[in-house]
Amino acid sequence: MRAEAVAGLVVDEARGYFTSKAAVGPHLADQLLLPMALMKGGVFTTTEITEHTRTNINIIKRFVDVDFKTEQIARKMWRVEISNPS
Repeated sequence: MRAEAVAGLVVDEARGYFTSKAAVGPHLADQLLLPMALMKGGVFTTTEITEHTRTNINIIKRFVDVDFKTEQIARKMWRVEISNPS
């Protein structure tokens, strides 16, 4: 892939994030899951739930006793909540 094409993809992704009201982008979202699960809770918003984020959720649930809730609250806004099991 040409450098110009890669740059174009990065610009498009950055614009999508900056025009949203989400707290974090999709790449940071999947990185926040483990620390928040180890702390047994937290909430954040992100622009999308990627397959990588879904995979991380499933793997973390095998090792840490927490509940995950993902909910689309707007076109480019997802809410991710991590909590202790009830």
